[in-house]
Amino acid sequence: MDKKQSKEVKAGDISADNLLVKNKNDNIDDTFCYQLFEENYFDADKLQHLINFVSVKKLDQNEADILQWIIEGVDNCFIYHHDQNDYYRIANYSKAIEDAWNKHWRAELTASLS
Repeated sequence: MDKKQSKEVKAGDISADNLLVKNKNDNIDDTFCYQLFEENYFDADKLQHLINFVSVKKLDQNEADILQWIIEGVDNCFIYHHDQNDYYRIANYSKAIEDAWNKHWRAELTASLS
């Protein structure tokens, strides 16, 4: 199967090249979610790529559910980072990243849910 054909492979109603689906898949390590959830690294460039993807796409219900899962997951990462009883830490944490998430990036993703 060539690259073009592989992009046409479907996973339910969502094409296999869908960035939301890739972020939900724990076996794909080059995604924003994998970097944050598994590698403890907040990759702002990958997040911006995800924001760009969802901002130009009409999301179906499954995609909206995945996006909501991503938003909640990122929120939880910041909660865990600040919890002294939790071992999870965002390796490249900064107040600027957290502020950008709370003031801009989260809102941009949430806007795609409506």
